Amino acid sequence: MTLGILIYANIIHAQWIQTNPPYGKHISCFAKMGNNIFAGSSTDGMFLSENNGSGWKSINNGLTNLDIVSIAVYSNKIFVGTLGTGIFQSTNNGASWAPVNNGLPLNTSCYALTIIGTTIYAGTYSGVYSSVNSGLTWLAVNNGLTNINVTSIASNNSSIFAGTYGGMFISSNNGNTWTPTNLNSTVVNSITVNNNMILASTSSGVFSSNDNGNNWFNSNTGLTSVDIFSTAISGGLIFSAAVSTTNGGVFVSNNNGNSWTPVNNGLANKSVRCLFLNGTRTFAGTDGGIFYSNDNGLSWNGGLPSNSTVNTIAIKDTNIFVGTTSFSAVGNNFNFGMYLSNNDGNGFVSIDTGLSAQISIYSSIVLNNGILIGTSNGVYFSNNNGNNWTAMNMGLPANVSVSSFAKDGNNIFLGTNTNGLFYTINNGLTWINNITFPVNSVKAIKIVGQNIYIGSPGGSNGKVYVSHDYGNTWNLVISGIASSVYSFQNIDSIVYFAYNGGVKKTYDNGNTWTTCNTGLSNTFISALLIIGDSLFAGTSGAVYVSADNGNSWNNFGTGLPSNIIVNTIANNDSSIYLGTTLGFWKIPHINAGQTTSTHAFKEHYIRFYPNPVETTLIVTDYTNTKPTILRLYNSLGKLVFENSFLNEITVDLSLVQNGIYVLMVQNDFEFINDKLIILK
Repeated sequence: MTLGILIYANIIHAQWIQTNPPYGKHISCFAKMGNNIFAGSSTDGMFLSENNGSGWKSINNGLTNLDIVSIAVYSNKIFVGTLGTGIFQSTNNGASWAPVNNGLPLNTSCYALTIIGTTIYAGTYSGVYSSVNSGLTWLAVNNGLTNINVTSIASNNSSIFAGTYGGMFISSNNGNTWTPTNLNSTVVNSITVNNNMILASTSSGVFSSNDNGNNWFNSNTGLTSVDIFSTAISGGLIFSAAVSTTNGGVFVSNNNGNSWTPVNNGLANKSVRCLFLNGTRTFAGTDGGIFYSNDNGLSWNGGLPSNSTVNTIAIKDTNIFVGTTSFSAVGNNFNFGMYLSNNDGNGFVSIDTGLSAQISIYSSIVLNNGILIGTSNGVYFSNNNGNNWTAMNMGLPANVSVSSFAKDGNNIFLGTNTNGLFYTINNGLTWINNITFPVNSVKAIKIVGQNIYIGSPGGSNGKVYVSHDYGNTWNLVISGIASSVYSFQNIDSIVYFAYNGGVKKTYDNGNTWTTCNTGLSNTFISALLIIGDSLFAGTSGAVYVSADNGNSWNNFGTGLPSNIIVNTIANNDSSIYLGTTLGFWKIPHINAGQTTSTHAFKEHYIRFYPNPVETTLIVTDYTNTKPTILRLYNSLGKLVFENSFLNEITVDLSLVQNGIYVLMVQNDFEFINDKLIILK
C-alpha cells in the first residue's frame, strides 16, 4: 500500500452523494421531524433530507404504493397517506414502512393527515377518520359532513377544520359533529393556521378568516392563477402556491393577502403543489421536483432535470458549471443546457440565456475572463458566470458539434464531432482551421509540451494520434480500439487515455503504450482525473483510484448505482464531482500530499507523538475552543478509532496491530492527514 492511497484511505469507502434534489418528481407534501425533512411524491414515493434540503435520498422500503399525497409526524412516528392503499407508518425515520389501515375502507385514498394532541386525523374520499392509538385502529367521524371528499384538515385551539370538495367544515368536539361554514362551493386544497389567521387554499384563490372560520374573505389581486394548492406564513409574509404550467408558481403578500406578487426567479416549474418553511429556507414542491429559496422567494434553487446526462463540469472560483443533455419538458419549460451551482452542487439554477433552444452541452473550459462551452450548435462564451451567453463561432462551420477543448497558454484547441480540429489565439473570437488532421471526428485532446494527443471515436476503430511539432504533422500511434478514446490525462510526462478496454499510458511521447488495468474490475473507463499524484478513473457504477501511476487500482467511494456511467470527473478544494448519466454526484476529498493544513500560518497547531508509536499516542491541540476530531484508519480504509477532544488526548493502541495507518485530525483551522506507524 503506497502513501498516496493512504492519504485517501479515509474516503475510499465513503459514500458518493447524488446532490440533486428529486428533480422531475411530482412533489405533493412535506413534513419535518427533528432535523429531518420528508418529502412525498405522487410518482416516486418518499424522500428524506438530513441537511435542510441540500441532498435527498429515496426511502421506500415497505411502501407498496409510491403515490404519496400526505404526511404527518407524531413522536417518533411518520405517517404517509397514499392514493388507493391507505396509510403507512414508519418508526425508524423512513428506513422501513408498514400499512396501518385497520378500520379504514378498502383501497382508500388519504389526502390529509394531521396530529391534534394525541389524536391522528385522516382526510379521505370517505370522510374523516381518527385514531387515538397511533394508527392501530381508525374510526369514522363524519356526522354533519355533507361532502365526504376530504382534502385537508387543520386545527385552531379547540376547533378542527376540514376542507372538502364542497367547501369548509368546522368541529368543536373533536370531530364528533361537523358544521358547514360560509366558505362553500369550492375545493379546499389545504388549510394553514397562524395565531388567529386561518388561510384556505382553494380552487377559487386564497380565503382568510380572522374569527375562527365564521367569516371568510377573498382577495386574488396579483394572482395569475387562482388554483391555489398551498399557503405558508413567515413573519409578516404570506406565501401561496398555484398549480399552472404557464400562470402558476409562488406568490407573496406583505399585506395579509390583500395583494400578491409573483416570486418565481429560478423556479423552473410553476405547477407548485406544496410549500414548507424551515428556518429561513422556503421549500416549494412542484410537478418538476423540489426547489428552495433562502431569500423569501426572490430566487430559487433546484436540481438538474431527472433524466439529465451531465457531460461536462467546469469550476471557476466557487461556481460549478454543469453542461447537460436532456430534452424532456417539465411543465412548459424545456430543461437542458447549462446549470450553475454556487453551493457545492447542492442546488442548481438554469443559465441558458443566449443559448440556442434544445441545445446539448458536450464540453467546457475555464478562461481567466470567463468560460467557453462546446455545444451541439457551436461555441458560446460567458464573462458573467453564465447570466448571458454569446455565440463565438467565427471561423467554425455552421451548427458545428463541439466535443472537446484543450488549452496551452494563449492557445485553445477545439475538437468537433464531424469537422476536425480548430484553434484560437484570442479566446475564441476567431477560430482557425489550418491544421491538417487525418480524421474529421475528435473526441478528446491533451497538450503536453510540444506534443498534442488526439483521440477519435470509433465503434471498432478508435484511434490515437500524436503530433510532436504542435500540430504540423501527425502520427497514428494506436488504431483498432473497440471504442472511443474518452479522456486524456498526464502526470508530468506520463500520458494516460481511457477507453472501453481500460487505461493505457505512455512514457515516451506516445511511441509505445502499456495497458494498466490491474485492480480494475470494470475496464470500460469513460473518464480520468489527476489530483496531485493520484489518478482517478470513472466507469459504469464505480470510480477507481491509483497512486502508483496506474500500476494498480482500488475502488474509490461507494453508493453509485450499477447502471450509472461516469462521463466526467472534476474537483476543487472540498469535493470530487462526477458528471454521469444519472446526474451530478460528489464526495468530500483531501488533496494529495502527506500533511494538509488550511491554517493561515505554516506552523502546525495540531501535534501528535511519538511516530512510530508502540502503545500510547498523544495528540494535542491547545488553540481550539471547540472539540477537535480524531480518526485513525487502517491501510484498507477501515475506521479503527474515532474520538473528539479538547486540548489533549491519549490514545491506547495496545490492542491495535502493527502496521501503517492514516491519522486524521481536524479543527476549525487546520487539517492533519498523515501516516502513523504502529511498531511494538
